[in-house]
Amino acid sequence: MQREEDAMATATNHLDVLCEVNRRLATFTDLDELLHFAARRARELFDAEGCALSLLDRGQRKLYLSADDGDPGRPPLPFLEARTGVSIRVPVCSRTRAIGVIDVVDPQRGHFTSDDRELLEALASDIAVAYEQAEFHDHAGREAAELRALGLIASLGLVALGLSLIAGATLAHQAWALPLSELPMRPGMWAGLASTIVGALLVRVCRRSGRASDEPAASPHDEPDPVGSTVIRGDRAA
Repeated sequence: MQREEDAMATATNHLDVLCEVNRRLATFTDLDELLHFAARRARELFDAEGCALSLLDRGQRKLYLSADDGDPGRPPLPFLEARTGVSIRVPVCSRTRAIGVIDVVDPQRGHFTSDDRELLEALASDIAVAYEQAEFHDHAGREAAELRALGLIASLGLVALGLSLIAGATLAHQAWALPLSELPMRPGMWAGLASTIVGALLVRVCRRSGRASDEPAASPHDEPDPVGSTVIRGDRAA
């Protein structure tokens, strides 16, 4: 009876953690932060010594780790796997393609179960959805930056065109030795002025938009997650 209650409590705890991870994964827009958080939570979920997220490269030919945690005191994941021989690996797949794999090595209790595999597969599915969302956000940000750059170039072109029209109208007016009072009525003067004003306003809008996008947004995550690692290694629980 006690064993069944323990199993039920463990399953409930895993479900609660999985729901919490799923909720928080949906808030990430940075790929590195997303992968770091997912790997760390997977290690904690299984109370394991190590966890790694490996991604496929652009050519979909080989796996790579984005970074190491920078702690020379921790043994690398392959060493842990070779030492214990206890590991579990499942693919991280979206609806359209394979993204990578997630590995969990050396659990506290010394073995994995079929329930653990199902739980890790569910977590991998959530990671894949969140990864695609973050990847889309990153792609949209790059496209927006490119559009802002094109808009700035076009705006500066309008300013240059307007100033050229004003200068041309002024030189032509002086060449004909006409009164300065008639200068505003010269052909091209009003067109040049309008082009200059519109271009200057667009330059201001583009620069303001760029500054707003560069400002770091407030993190919606409760726990501080340093960026840079998809390999998480931790001490065993006492």
